[in-house]
Amino acid sequence: MKLLLVPLLSLLLAACAASPRGAGTTADAEGTICERESRTGSMLSSSRCRTEAQREAERRAAAAVGENMRQSAPTPVGGGKGP
Repeated sequence: MKLLLVPLLSLLLAACAASPRGAGTTADAEGTICERESRTGSMLSSSRCRTEAQREAERRAAAAVGENMRQSAPTPVGGGKGP
């Protein structure tokens, strides 16, 4: 019985540590929204706070990059039809 207690206790502690309070998205009265982000390849997360105007500017910039990529994509040989 004591042998099962140690693994179960460590599992419980690990589960509590995996989802800290305050993780996710928070907002304040001025319209600033803070999000927890983790970078690919990193176990550490960071907080990023932006206003609605900043988020909208990022959306527009990403859409412009995508549009530029679509317009500059070369046309495949053979009209783009499969074999």
